Amino acid sequence: YDPSAIIHHTPPPLHQSNNNHIIHPDITSHSPPSERTTTVPESTPNPSPPPTSPPQIHDRHTLSRPRNLYNRGFSALLLTQFLGAANDNILKTLLSFMVVTGVWAGKLGQGGQGWVSLGLTIPFILFSGYAGQLSDRISKSRVAVWMKIAEIPIAITAGLGLDYDNLPNTLMALIALATQSAFFGPAKYGMIPELVVDRHLYRANGTINMLTNIAVIAGMLLAGPVSA
Repeated sequence: YDPSAIIHHTPPPLHQSNNNHIIHPDITSHSPPSERTTTVPESTPNPSPPPTSPPQIHDRHTLSRPRNLYNRGFSALLLTQFLGAANDNILKTLLSFMVVTGVWAGKLGQGGQGWVSLGLTIPFILFSGYAGQLSDRISKSRVAVWMKIAEIPIAITAGLGLDYDNLPNTLMALIALATQSAFFGPAKYGMIPELVVDRHLYRANGTINMLTNIAVIAGMLLAGPVSA
């Protein structure tokens, strides 16, 4: 046994390529091609996609809306709402006068004006929800036109009832007018975004509410001279 015959084998150094690949010389020379290199890929952050702006949707109502607030369509809606609210409150106040101190005094019992107020209020409670669904299913402008057409014979019936001192017919006309107004309300507010541009919506809603309150006050004031 000769100790000098022992050959000290030093493993060859590892080499690093330019692409950060660690290559072992023995594996490269004796291993199959699929096992010759051990690759350590560099982690690169995924690039974020560029921000995209939301698509702009333009329907025919948006493109056709006038840019000024008091255009022809919205002005007609204001006038219609004013006359309708004044008409309802003139009839309500007339009935209240006549069942308290007029020709129908005592026919509805003590506090008969309370029944008159209920006749104007109950239809809004019962029919406003269904009126909103109806305005969604069919054209809002069509609902508004139908309600304004129906208001004409109802107002004639109320006038005839007052002229002939017919309390039941006048009360039925009042309830019918309130029902017509309940169906007209959702269509009215639904038409506002189609008649004015978005930047005028707040002013449009405020204007129509202001004119409605003015019509209520005007109807109550006009009922006195009409009943005289």
